[in-house]
Amino acid sequence: MQVINGLFDHCVLQRTKQNKSDAVIDGVCDTDGQVTATVSSAGRVLKGFSEIRAGKAMNGEFSARLRGIPAGGPYDILLTVGAEAVVVKDVCVGDVWLLGGQSNMQGLGLLKDAMKPNRLVRAFYMTDEWGIAKDPLHRLDLAVDNVHIRLRGGRQKPDPKTGVGPGLPFALEQFKRTKVPQGVIACAHGGTSMAQWDPKLKKLKGDSLYGAMIRRLVKNGGKVAGLIWYQGEGDANANASRVYTAKMKELIAALRRDAKLPAMPVAIVQISRHVINPTSAACDWNSVQDQERRLPKVIKNLATVPAIDLTLDDGIHISGRGHIVLGARLADAMQWLI
Repeated sequence: MQVINGLFDHCVLQRTKQNKSDAVIDGVCDTDGQVTATVSSAGRVLKGFSEIRAGKAMNGEFSARLRGIPAGGPYDILLTVGAEAVVVKDVCVGDVWLLGGQSNMQGLGLLKDAMKPNRLVRAFYMTDEWGIAKDPLHRLDLAVDNVHIRLRGGRQKPDPKTGVGPGLPFALEQFKRTKVPQGVIACAHGGTSMAQWDPKLKKLKGDSLYGAMIRRLVKNGGKVAGLIWYQGEGDANANASRVYTAKMKELIAALRRDAKLPAMPVAIVQISRHVINPTSAACDWNSVQDQERRLPKVIKNLATVPAIDLTLDDGIHISGRGHIVLGARLADAMQWLI
């Protein structure tokens, strides 16, 4: 018996408005029959969650639904069908967030400034494995999805000195504010444009950025709390800047549709400075910045936060310390949206 989608060791399940789980999971097994679930915490079975009926198994596959587990954790979840069983360990219930965009979301701030991890703040890494969230969240060289390998021209190892982005500071701040576990799904890729994030490429699955993000969303049961996004540097040119707003509208509409979350809250970052860019590109850079400032007027339930005042660790990338400030700003925006 093996779980394929929706439930993994160390994962965070998205909570409902009632602060409880409603997770749909599926997998494979050799036995037909009733799937039962037993949920325990610290070695003790949770009241009302002893061998509850959760789903069915038939023709080598099973599906189940885990409803009502309180926000918090960690929990161990025993799934059985007949004589088959699997235990999924260290599961939390809380909020799950998609991280998308390019290099500043991927994180290239100096690792010496990285924040300390918290055992109740988790990440779904590019290896398709959950674990305690720590920078770097994005290891493109280890990615399951081929798009991240192809765009880098192979499995190139990252700079061991860099890797801080806003994702971990955001999640830690969210945990501080909500007191429930937090999970982030790492999907960003440095140097990418809106054309490369085109939702029309979803059919390519893991060989496109949008397709890879949706695959990872589905892998985790298809339910998240929202999206944080930092992208636009790759579109600061004469052709792409003209259609940036239209491309963002298409992306957010598609994501909300694919996530079945019509009002998904989205917090984005207005691109910061580029101190080594030739002045001839300044107008296009400023155009993207201004369009991002105005996006909340054309996309409902979206907020934009500034980054232009934050320190840089090189000519274009926010510093590790700056990302700590930026993560808190994104959390401010997300709390306001929610």
